[in-house]
Amino acid sequence: MSARRRRVRLPIEVKASPGMRLSSDAAGELSSEFLTTQRPLLDLVARLRPQLSQDPLRHPFDVGIRCLGWRGAVPSVANLRETGKYPMMDASYQSATIPGLFFAGALSHGRDYRRSAGGFIHGFRYTARALYRILRYEQAGWPNVSFAVDQELWMRQVLRRINEAAGPYQMFGELVDVLLFKEGPGGLVVEYLEEVPMAYAQEKGEFRRSPRLILSFVYGRQFSPGDLPSPGAVGAEFAELSAFLHPRLELFEAFTGSGHSLPVHAHAVVEDVFTEWQSFVGHVDPLFRFLAASARMASKWLQAEGGEVAAVG
Repeated sequence: MSARRRRVRLPIEVKASPGMRLSSDAAGELSSEFLTTQRPLLDLVARLRPQLSQDPLRHPFDVGIRCLGWRGAVPSVANLRETGKYPMMDASYQSATIPGLFFAGALSHGRDYRRSAGGFIHGFRYTARALYRILRYEQAGWPNVSFAVDQELWMRQVLRRINEAAGPYQMFGELVDVLLFKEGPGGLVVEYLEEVPMAYAQEKGEFRRSPRLILSFVYGRQFSPGDLPSPGAVGAEFAELSAFLHPRLELFEAFTGSGHSLPVHAHAVVEDVFTEWQSFVGHVDPLFRFLAASARMASKWLQAEGGEVAAVG
């Protein structure tokens, strides 16, 4: 209850005592300090106040919490962004100025500030998991599953992730799925890695040395919340015009130079306001044709490098 004195009419007889003063109209003016020493009376007042008063504080409470934002307790030598709130960090969530200092939780939002959802629990729970995988990468590698490209199972995996992946969907533009094309004993195989930070996937040498597909979720340039629920694109042939959050796949050639490489081919899966990418005509067939073409191109690249990869039909 508030520490201020409140005037309360009681249907019981109360004797004057220290901390309490009875006025001539038989109304008792009770202090919060006094009520805390008289628990039965406190319980009675708490029940009566909502019925007898329109005071905005008539419902009892124990603690008031002010939620007016926060500032991270980061070392003063760690560079902060222009907001003065989020630290500067590299693609592995490591401090840009203090080697060995990594950031998780809301602080990792410095990587995707005003781009994605890393400042909220539905976002940074996935970047925290990505940080864990980054820290164990040198010893255990990134968790992955391999598929033979001559079977449709790997395409079904891509379709399943498009419809079910939480990390890339919530952390759009920041976390991506990576498909690495490699030579296998029986021909071309694809290693599927989930929820990799986009910049990390672009900078890590082990990833760059292989032809690869990157699956991400993006908004169209012209997106406005006022446009919902009407989609901005109609059919698969206009998928590049999608405004709402939608899947996008980009094919990269093996690259060992400096800087970030550009995609050779890209495919947008047409938006769906219900985020259900399961229409054969609008989603599945165009996607599978793009994946098959990407596998053929990756096979040719690997053959050109001198590998003995079986050609993909």
